[in-house]
Amino acid sequence: MKNAEKQKAEKTWRMTIPTQLAIFTAVLTRQGVKKISYRPVADPVPRRRMPGGRLPLAIRNNAAKLDAWLRAYASGKKCEYRVPLDLSGQSNFRVRVWRHLRRIAFGKTIAYGQLAQKVGCRSARAIGAACGANPLPILIPCHRVVAQRGLGGWSGLHGWKEILLRHEYLRVATRKNLTEKRKTH
Repeated sequence: MKNAEKQKAEKTWRMTIPTQLAIFTAVLTRQGVKKISYRPVADPVPRRRMPGGRLPLAIRNNAAKLDAWLRAYASGKKCEYRVPLDLSGQSNFRVRVWRHLRRIAFGKTIAYGQLAQKVGCRSARAIGAACGANPLPILIPCHRVVAQRGLGGWSGLHGWKEILLRHEYLRVATRKNLTEKRKTH
């Protein structure tokens, strides 16, 4: 069976996770989270929808972990991502770039050119293309990669790169202010 046919035949499960930040829709496989999309919160907010039917234990566990992770992220809490990602069918270069993206701390950014150097690539544009092909935004935080002057491109919903960066920055700044206030009192 060819690789493309294998991917078509692969069983997937879909789940919806509404949070105060966005409504997330994820596609899971036995290997991990394959794809995630999001949309702005609107009235009425849909109910959380977990994969239905008789689920393999790994899918149930990954769905629960993903749900908890996205809710924590939306509420501004730092969280280590421990749910496996299914990056099958992706190029080695993209996977290498995405591994580096996952190391960028919550509330921090890096320039496309700096990331290119870390990855061992000469082209900031190639880094931008890998970011644009990311099937797992937020989980693989491509929004944290910015241009030398300005935000740079974004393949997601218009304005969301800035929304996500602001969301993270405000959470980090608030934590920092609270810590400093405790030290002075």
